Amino acid sequence: MSYISTLEGQLLFDTEEQFNNARSEIEDWEDNLSFYPPAETEYGNWEIVINKSSYRNLGRNLDSVLEMATAGWVIGTSNDVSWHGAIERADGTSVEVDLEDFASQNQDELSLPDRPNKDDYENEDDWFEDYVEWQSKIQSQFRAKTKREYDLDET
Repeated sequence: MSYISTLEGQLLFDTEEQFNNARSEIEDWEDNLSFYPPAETEYGNWEIVINKSSYRNLGRNLDSVLEMATAGWVIGTSNDVSWHGAIERADGTSVEVDLEDFASQNQDELSLPDRPNKDDYENEDDWFEDYVEWQSKIQSQFRAKTKREYDLDET
């Protein structure tokens, strides 16, 4: 069974060997990833950038890559199986958030739209379209707020 998630991140590696091993773990997704040698980065490390995009199964394959990284982060959101967001850091820390809770707890601070109420719609397709758009806005706000709170570089 596949798992769809929206991911973005930046991972740094001290050695070319770590970098190459990590790269081989995620080579199936290379079209949406960027790879940089130390001479091309501001940090002087080998770097993998996970460009913000929807990925099939990449989220399931990042544990070993995060373990190999010496610094960095990955933020992800998904409504596949459950609606959640997470930040995982190369130092082994991670936080997972129920996005329904995030929306209700941050509605005023972030000026989030109200969740569409199915009972307010005559046509279920119209409700579903608005609901999917609402979920997308919440996921985007989660990623933006998480980047600010953790003082993460923009990628």
